[in-house]
Amino acid sequence: MDVLVNQSDRIGQRYDGRHHGRYASSIKKYTSAAKRPLNRAEQSQLIRLLQNFKATRSWNWRSLATTLHSFTSAGVFTPHNPMDVRVKRTQAALLSTLLDAIIFKCNQASHARDIAAQGVANLLWALAKLVDNGQEQTPTFNGAVAALLPHVNPQKKQFIPQHIVNLLWAMAKLADYGQERTPEFNAVVAALLPHVNVQKANFTAQGIANLLWAMAKLVDNGQEQARGFKEALATLLPHVNIQKGQFIPQHTTNLLWAMAKLGEFVELNLATSMFESLVYRISENPQLSQQDLLMSLWGVMVCCARLSLNSNNNNWLEKHMDDLFTRLENTSPDNEEEQSIITMAASWLGRTCPIVRHYHTNISKTQADFHDQLQSSIPSLKIEEEKRLNSLPRLTCF
Repeated sequence: MDVLVNQSDRIGQRYDGRHHGRYASSIKKYTSAAKRPLNRAEQSQLIRLLQNFKATRSWNWRSLATTLHSFTSAGVFTPHNPMDVRVKRTQAALLSTLLDAIIFKCNQASHARDIAAQGVANLLWALAKLVDNGQEQTPTFNGAVAALLPHVNPQKKQFIPQHIVNLLWAMAKLADYGQERTPEFNAVVAALLPHVNVQKANFTAQGIANLLWAMAKLVDNGQEQARGFKEALATLLPHVNIQKGQFIPQHTTNLLWAMAKLGEFVELNLATSMFESLVYRISENPQLSQQDLLMSLWGVMVCCARLSLNSNNNNWLEKHMDDLFTRLENTSPDNEEEQSIITMAASWLGRTCPIVRHYHTNISKTQADFHDQLQSSIPSLKIEEEKRLNSLPRLTCF
């Protein structure tokens, strides 16, 4: 690092940052080989070396994109708790110098021809990943997002399938964390969706799972009216059953959640086929985390509710719901939303709820929550409240 800093100082404004980019890449390669991000001790040790790591406006686009993407992938910026004040300060300074250089590069017309598609995709992915890892959305952070967005549309024909997946995932994550949906933000989504159809034969199983998760998140945040949304969805859905043997447990959980969130955007017969395939794969896997089990349980409940309005043959789904509930019986989630999922499942199944909740006199809190959650999950689904409440199993009283 001392050599890099000295070299940068010596060359001055003619230095393009390539050696700093290679250094950042070496950190990413280390974590890729270890199959995990830097732990807190490794991060602290590295950060001490990065106190004089500064990106200047003379850095080229590739060096900036490589450095931010590599450091983000490696977990250099991930906030740990507790964290040494000096580490936190160096992280903030390092990120700030990179973001400032990116904003400058994006806003200079003379540099626009140097901005490459892969760098745009990698940088927006990195920014979304930073937020997902707990990074604060500072004015500089938001400025970098705003500066990058106009460069997506001019590059859209250059994006390979992985870029499209990463970009839509990034847009969904940023929207989920409250990023303002400006006209530029909406234009990016609209520009990318038609390319899902173009590239449909080239997406991997992971790509399909991530795309459908992203589209469900966009629906959750009001983006379903984007041009090309329904067409892209219709293109992707048949590939779920085609690729089902390639999905790892995390993909399966995310897909089930996505199918539930997408609701009536998914045609009923296709939804039934996919629900059955995904739920069986989840039930057969004994290694799911508590979070995956909770997401799956919620997804199965929403699926069950939708199918029950068209058919009473929900026994197979309710059996899987019961299995998931049993696997969660001895857990104690702290999150109120997660507690609500367990309580709603207990209500549906007529089983004793392991979480004590307070109920209203005439209608149980869980039934009210479930009604509201279904309405928000499947906006076009008209729920006959009296019929639904009467058909629920009797609740165990506390």
